[in-house]
Amino acid sequence: IRLRPNEWFTEEVEVVDNRVRIFVRDVLCTELTLAERPQGGSIGIALSGEAEMRIRSIEIKELP
Repeated sequence: IRLRPNEWFTEEVEVVDNRVRIFVRDVLCTELTLAERPQGGSIGIALSGEAEMRIRSIEIKELP
């Protein structure tokens, strides 16, 4: 996925049991399996280098 500076895009993070999948613009970009199922707690967003992030909205919902 090629992202341009100042371009808005959607990102979806899906966690089911110990499996995490990350989609950017509805395209699967990352898929990993954790050693164990995450427990309740905080959600963090991290950047590396000199990156900048602006968030227009965040929605958290439980999957059916």
